[in-house]
Amino acid sequence: MKVLLHLRIAELDSNSFHFSFIRLESEFLFMKVVLGFKAPEDEVEILRRFLPKGIALRTLATGSEEELINLSMDAEALITHRASRKLIESSERLRLIQVPAAGVDGIDIDAAREKGNIYIANVGGLLSRAVAEHAFSLILALAKKTIELHGYLTSGNWKRIEPQVLYGKSLGIIGFGNIGREVGRLGRAFQMRILAVRRHPEVDYATDFMGGPEDIGFVMSESDFVVISVPLTKETRGLIGAKELMAMKPSAFIINVSRGPVMDQKALYRALKEGKIAGAGLDVFDPEPPDPRDPLLKLENVVMSPHVAGAWKATVAERMRISAENVRRLMEGKKPINLINLELGY
Repeated sequence: MKVLLHLRIAELDSNSFHFSFIRLESEFLFMKVVLGFKAPEDEVEILRRFLPKGIALRTLATGSEEELINLSMDAEALITHRASRKLIESSERLRLIQVPAAGVDGIDIDAAREKGNIYIANVGGLLSRAVAEHAFSLILALAKKTIELHGYLTSGNWKRIEPQVLYGKSLGIIGFGNIGREVGRLGRAFQMRILAVRRHPEVDYATDFMGGPEDIGFVMSESDFVVISVPLTKETRGLIGAKELMAMKPSAFIINVSRGPVMDQKALYRALKEGKIAGAGLDVFDPEPPDPRDPLLKLENVVMSPHVAGAWKATVAERMRISAENVRRLMEGKKPINLINLELGY
């Protein structure tokens, strides 16, 4: 919104009136932005510092869906992890949905595409290293039997179990994007054999095998450890089911740091319970949080964490900076960065 201010000043001396006209032009670029989740006050202040002048930032009091919808009705930009069809359809001025993370599965992408003229962006590969490190912490905990040995010692049992060595083992990576590549680099450091699958396979000299979706079964069958790092889309929902799990070696482990619905959790439980695979490392579940009565949580060959792989405090400022940068670009009529392909969903 541009506002022109015109000021007329009259000057009077002893002889006559002299009129002079001074034209002041001031430009106020006003935009409403909604922070669609309840963030700690220090994170909100970081965002405020990065946002350009002329921004009215609104935050949630209760965090309810109804409150978010009401606040967003006249907003141009929404910084959020979730945006339902109802919210998108009711937000008449919405132009940007900025996700301050990697995953955009909380956004109704179909609704945004159907409405048109809405950008959806994330923060790119900012969290890739943190997630890859977490994946390897689960791999190491499983290979070295860390949790099991710790339990023996704390119960007064000096029981020694031979751990596995990662050197020379095969590491399968389903989803060789930003996170998958970081997992591969860490695998190389342990001198593991890297087998990868991505939607559009291409030559990658950091891998020993690169295949497409049709090669998932092969990679699962060849690997000693399998890391799932695909985004959650219509195509990847239920990607890893009983068939894929049965293809794995009985001595193999599977690690999921993507999204819970990518894997059939009931099929995973059966495979673990029946000894079809050796174990699993899980940072994500379906649903979240999981039901405390879920028998998967009681298995001794599972190492778990509550979806914290990307919760890297050091990235908060950068996530907010990128979010604010995209708001600034929207104000200036420029295309935001880290845009999601609305057709592919990532």
